[in-house]
Parts: sequence; C-alpha cells; structure tokens
Amino acid sequence: MKVVLSPTSFAYKVVRKDGSDIRFAEINGTPIPYWIERWEFNGRSDIWLNISEISSGSKKIIYMYCGYRGDDPIYSESNGSRVFDFFDDFSSNTLDTDKWIKYGNCISIDDRGYLVLKNGSAIVSKKEFSNGVMETKAMAVDTGANNTEASMFVRSTDVDDPYNNALVFSTGSFRDYPERNFSMGTSYSNLFYTSTDRMIPWIWYRLMISFVGSNFTSTRYDYYSISPPEIIKGTFSVSPNGHVGLHTTLDGCMARYDWVFVRKVADEQPSAFVDGIVCRNYKWLYNSLDSLIFSNVPPANFTDQLNDDWVKSKSTATFSIGPINNGTYSVLMNIGDRYIDTNTSVYINGKVVFDGVFCKAGSIKTKLAIVDVENNYLNITFSPQPPSNYWAITSLNIDKGIRSVVLRGG
Repeated sequence: MKVVLSPTSFAYKVVRKDGSDIRFAEINGTPIPYWIERWEFNGRSDIWLNISEISSGSKKIIYMYCGYRGDDPIYSESNGSRVFDFFDDFSSNTLDTDKWIKYGNCISIDDRGYLVLKNGSAIVSKKEFSNGVMETKAMAVDTGANNTEASMFVRSTDVDDPYNNALVFSTGSFRDYPERNFSMGTSYSNLFYTSTDRMIPWIWYRLMISFVGSNFTSTRYDYYSISPPEIIKGTFSVSPNGHVGLHTTLDGCMARYDWVFVRKVADEQPSAFVDGIVCRNYKWLYNSLDSLIFSNVPPANFTDQLNDDWVKSKSTATFSIGPINNGTYSVLMNIGDRYIDTNTSVYINGKVVFDGVFCKAGSIKTKLAIVDVENNYLNITFSPQPPSNYWAITSLNIDKGIRSVVLRGG
C-alpha cells in the first residue's frame, strides 16, 4: 500500500527534514513496517506500508507518528525487505548472492549504490513468482553506441538464458531495433509493441510489469516529471511461474537501477487519505505574551517558527487557532523542558484534556487530544501545577480530523 505525502496533505513542518522520525502503527499500537521510496521535504514523498488485507469497499484507520524532539539520535526504520515479497536497493558494495544469480560478467554496484548492468548482462532472482507486480527505478546510459537499454523480465524458466525464456519488457532507445524501444513479449524474436517511442537516456524512469495468469501489463514513465504513463497490455502463453530479473541485451548497452521490488496484486488498488495542515492563522493571546519564556532550538531539522521554540511559563497562557471550520481536530503536543521539572495542565476551549502532566528535566511526553470545534476557534490553555509551578511545551501541531492515515480497501 503506497501513501503519498505532499505539502497540501501533510504538515512537513512537524517532521524531521530527513523523515527519520516517521513511524506507522495499527490502532492497537502494533508497528507497521514501511519503506520510504522517495522523500522530498516540502515536496512529494512516497511511502509503502505492509498492512493487513483490506476488503473491497471497507476502510482501515492506522496512525502515523512523527515530530520527535528528544536529544537522543533517532534513525529511520524504513526497510523494503519487511514490506515487499522481494526487495533490493543495492545498498551493499556487492550484489546480494542470496537473492540473485549473475548472468554475464558486466555486473557491478557503483559508489552511489546503483546496480550497473552492461553488454547483455542480467541478474536473475533465486526466488520464483507466479503472480505479482514488479517495479524498478531505472536509467539507460548513453555510452556512445547505437543502442541504449534498461529492461526487465518475469517468469523466466532458464537462469542460463534468462531473458529469452521469459516474459520480457524491453525499453530503451534502439537505433538498430526501434521495435524494442517499448515492447514486451516471450522473447526478443516475438515482441508486441504499440509504439516505438524511445526511453530517453540519462533520465530516471519507473518501469513496472503486472503479471496475473496469462495477462501482462507493462508501464513506463519519467520518474520525476508529471506525465501520463506509457502502457502496453497483452496476453501471452508463458510458464505459470518463474524467476524475475533486470537486464540489458546488446554490447554497448548500459543501465543503472536504483531499487527493485515485487509486490502482491490487488483486485482493487487501495487508496490512502492523509489529513492535512489545518490553519496558518495562529497566535498567543496578547495578554499571555509577557509571561512566556522562549528557548529557541537551532532549526537543523524543523522549519516552523512555533515548532522551533520551546515555550515555558509560570503563568497560565492561551494559544489561539482560528478562524477554522467546525468539526473534529487532532491536537498533538510534546510537553516538557530540557532544563527544569514541569507539571502542565492543558485546557482546550475551556475543558481540561490533560491534568498535571509531570516531566522531569530533559524528558518529553507526547500527548494527543481529539476535540470537536463548534465556534470556529481552538483555544489551548496551558497552566502550571505544583510542585514545579512551571508548564512547558516543545511543539504543538493541529490537524483536521483524527490524526491518522485512512486506507481504503482493495
């Protein structure tokens, strides 16, 4: 299941710039494995989740956590091997021979972590698959030869001649064989194509093969641009199961691959909805300002002005958000201070939500409140309690709806 984040659907201001503090969990707290395919702070980010099956027409609510503000280092738990049926991001210096069989001698992993195939070489999975979706991020490299290529195959039955005994997806820029530019078939002598549009060298593409029974769909599109995908569909008689792999076919051809995975096929592709940022009109009420102590944190990981300040006081103070639409909101806050003990009570629109949250110096407690707004404003009041007689927060974030990711069935 893929979750897509963007500035219009996700408040990047509360997450670390490298995304290392993102986590997902079931409602009961069970962690959900995830893999960050693409992370662009304040841009588009793609995250894959390994979730239990969602029946068609139903929905599932899970929680997404972020906004870690502790002093201890935090590291991403992104791991594609825990998400997909098969995965490799070529992060080691050598090819993982527990996963792959080499075909040819021109196979390497460069210093940027890209798999490099040349001159007809291929890598073939040791594992066999019957149905699935194989996806890779690939680039054809122009070496000055007549042809460029970055291709893939599924259901190969012969590791000693892999792409001539498989369903092959050929893609590249072939001056000598234009029918290979965007085509698929049971061998290179039996290719089906609807277009000879070429794969532009030095550009990253997403390549996909969906294989279910005798039905195959191959897809190609520019990875970083917003452009419609190129698609070929066909029915072919091939082995019901076999190996998958990546390859080139001709001398002079060279390809780079960033990652590859095989995932399950869904009858109906699930969709995800993430509630977005609520309101940019927020402020401390004027009569609260004189009592507040702001301790600025270096903005190495966060960009929002409110989140870059740790705030504490010995006096009651109110933070107001609005005007906003009425409805249900999530209020997430980190309570505590680096240097002093604190004991904080929190009221939202006059009602107590957290009573006496005590934190020792240097410790932080994360609290989430779900509230209903009826008068177009959220007024959040912080009040000190004995024995410390200080309240303190390190971050505050408000989202429309219940703070979660909603996955719809498929």
